[in-house]
Amino acid sequence: MTETHINESHYRALFEQTNDGVFIISLDLKYLAVNKQAADMLGYEVDELVGMSVKEVVALEQRKGGPNGLSSNDVEENQTIYERIVRRKDGTTFPVEISTSIVYDSVGIPLHIQSIVRDITERKEFERELRQSEARNRAIVDALPDLVIRMKKSGEILDFIANDKHPLFEPLNQIEGKYINDIWPQATSNLMDDNIIKAIETNAQQVFETKFENIENIYETRLDRIDENEVLAIIRDVSARARLEQMKTDFINRASHELRTPLTTAILMTDLIRDGGTEEELEEFWQILIKELKRQKLLIDRFLMAGRLESNKLVVKAAPLNLLPIIEESVAAVKPLAKTKKIEIETYMPASLPNIYGDEAAIQQVFINLINNAVKYSPDCSTVTIKIESDQKWISVKLSDQGMGIPEEDLPYLFGRFFRARNVSIAEIPGSGIGLYLVKSIIDELGGDIEVTSKLGEGTTFDVRLKTEQGFFDG
Repeated sequence: MTETHINESHYRALFEQTNDGVFIISLDLKYLAVNKQAADMLGYEVDELVGMSVKEVVALEQRKGGPNGLSSNDVEENQTIYERIVRRKDGTTFPVEISTSIVYDSVGIPLHIQSIVRDITERKEFERELRQSEARNRAIVDALPDLVIRMKKSGEILDFIANDKHPLFEPLNQIEGKYINDIWPQATSNLMDDNIIKAIETNAQQVFETKFENIENIYETRLDRIDENEVLAIIRDVSARARLEQMKTDFINRASHELRTPLTTAILMTDLIRDGGTEEELEEFWQILIKELKRQKLLIDRFLMAGRLESNKLVVKAAPLNLLPIIEESVAAVKPLAKTKKIEIETYMPASLPNIYGDEAAIQQVFINLINNAVKYSPDCSTVTIKIESDQKWISVKLSDQGMGIPEEDLPYLFGRFFRARNVSIAEIPGSGIGLYLVKSIIDELGGDIEVTSKLGEGTTFDVRLKTEQGFFDG
């Protein structure tokens, strides 16, 4: 077929006015005519394209027909719109969207193919960026611990966004258009409805606690007005914070009791000393008074150290130290308590050890705490053992008791601020709940490590690992 078979007047307006490339293609897939926009798009002159085969323009990987390349199937099936990759004269490629139709003569015989081609490079780039943005947003949503809900004033759910592992997760396609009271307990949905109205009417953020049936976690909802008909709710799991607040409250109560007990005893002893007595009685009163005042000083020192830790003002000065006398002094400090409970403290120590690199006062605090705990939580007439092993870089001190043990579920929280194991609290054994927190903090400051293993009813072992002088400098 020649160009004379084409009604030029019919296509001239389209050729000249459109911003897209227009191609007239023979049934054997050769270009019969193109507009200037088409030639410019491909980097050719108009005359260069006329007579060329379509396969010289469609990128090599796109020539196989089907969904990826123009073929005889495209003509036979008269596809309307499809996407292809085409090649410019300089060899570079770019994506296009092609709208194709077959032109017939008056008796229905196909004459040629008319294609309108649009460069969709910018659109594809936008789609790529959109996919990346969606992937980033999904990653952010997956990382967020919160549930985000956009709702109408009526409580109808518009968006429901959460990590699919979130306890409250629901697929959006299953709840979009539903109401809060369709998916949550009546009391919870009523509370949400009330706060939606408050947020819209006052334009002030509403903060309230949200509870759900069969879910132990505690959630806090922050609800903000978007406009007069929509609100946004962010629901966050605050169980850890609530637990910490409860531990703080418990700590204050315990600390008050721990401080008041020795103080009360000390006041009583001063009254007894003032009233007089035999020499033996007065000596006994003095010893009790000194013991209780030392106990109170130890508690206050612990609280002060915890305060310095919280404000990042705890300074642990490292220097070469012989660990053996520190262990011996720590054992001696706890022996009076052990004696009252008839507990033996057995030590297995080598004759010599490489020096550790640490702070003497801080390390002594670590071992006095650990040995004291081992004795305090052990039954009368039992044994506490201390075993020391070493190599050139590390010294390991294992302290084992035969006490009540620690519940497995409490082990991850054992070194947290204010934490006390449940069985200790139930047994009403006195303690402030900051000793192990201080122990772990000091060991961390010195680049060491501490591990704990425990079995209920059988006992607990703490393994303290400290760097030797060589290990400290080797890193």
